[in-house]
This record gives sequence, C-alpha cells and structure tokens, in this order.
Amino acid sequence: MAPAALEEFPKIGPLQGLPAAALADLYRQCRRIEHEAGQILDQPAAEDGVLLILEGEAEIRHHRPPARPLWLESLGPGSLIGAFALLDRPREHCTIQALTPIRMVLIPPDLFRSLLERHACVSMRLLHELIRRVHGLDDRLATLTRAQAEIEQVRRNLMRFIC
Repeated sequence: MAPAALEEFPKIGPLQGLPAAALADLYRQCRRIEHEAGQILDQPAAEDGVLLILEGEAEIRHHRPPARPLWLESLGPGSLIGAFALLDRPREHCTIQALTPIRMVLIPPDLFRSLLERHACVSMRLLHELIRRVHGLDDRLATLTRAQAEIEQVRRNLMRFIC
C-alpha cells in the first residue's frame, strides 16, 4: 500500500470540507500506520490520539471474559477509532482486527480537539457518526433481546415437554 497522501484527506469522512491549510497542517502532524489483513490493531489510548481509516476495513468486538467476544461493528474508510474515548472515556475490552489490508493515520489528541473546536463541519460529522453508531448498537441490542426472549420460550417449552 502506498503512503497516505494529502489529497486523500478531503475525500475521507469527517474531514470533508476542511480548508486546504487545515488539511495540510493535519497531514504534517499525523503518523501513518498500516496493518495486514487479520492483524489485531492496538486500540489507541486517549493520550495517543484518534485513528482515521484511509483504506481497508476493520472489525470491533467487545470482549469481557469469560463471555464470548461480541461483534459491535465493521469500520471502513473515513471511520474514526478512538474519537469517543478521547472525548469521554476509553472503552475497555475492545478488540480491533483488520479484515483487509488497512491504511490509517493517527491524529494527535490536541490536534483532533482543535479540529472539533475550530471547524463545525468536523464536529457535525462526528456527531452524525456518533448518532449512527448509537442507532446501530440500539438495533443490535433489540435483536439480542428478541433472541434472548425466543431462547427463553424454547427453554419453557422444553421444560413442559420433559416434566
């Protein structure tokens, strides 16, 4: 995979619409990261910054032993990893795995906060992303709740059959 190019940034997710000077400044301060398919990615700590996926896909699973890992979502180009942890608190027990070869940049925390404070377009896109993720998790919770109710119904039917 080729290194990240400044020209890619305006086409990617929350950075669309940023002025050229802000994009150039961002490009200079970001660290480029690449992973092969199947690799487990380090979840960025809030003090490390925010990952922006430029190319490829990753999957996030919530894992809290002894329970099995629970799929949360798949992320692709334009998705941010660690933005909400930077603004609120880190999510513990998450595993991020590259599904395909993946290319990302790590945005330093102060720069990310500055982008949100100075550029309403970035803040609004992040807000829309947060809403999309909350709706997705809500849908997932509803599905799991229905499945649990069905399992309970099967259990009751089996108990009537056995007893």
